[in-house]
Amino acid sequence: MRSFPANFPIEKLLAVPNSQDGSGNATSGLAVGVRMGVEMVVATFLGGGLGYLADGYLQTLPWFTVLGVLLGTVAGIRNVLRMGSTLNDKRPPK
Repeated sequence: MRSFPANFPIEKLLAVPNSQDGSGNATSGLAVGVRMGVEMVVATFLGGGLGYLADGYLQTLPWFTVLGVLLGTVAGIRNVLRMGSTLNDKRPPK
């Protein structure tokens, strides 16, 4: 088995090249995509959970749950669009 010298910069080996500037930054497109997906799922479940709690308190099942899921989805889409626009602003001009 091949071993690396003690002063070998393993960070360069593990770094994923950034699609925008090629600097090898860890914020690759895959990481950004996963973050967007997680934000969508968390916002939707959080909205649905809060709606479910409101339904349990007010005895109005399923109305606030449906409203919470819809509002959570809208909030998730808004967050993803905002994140996408900030990524687009960071791109260097051609």
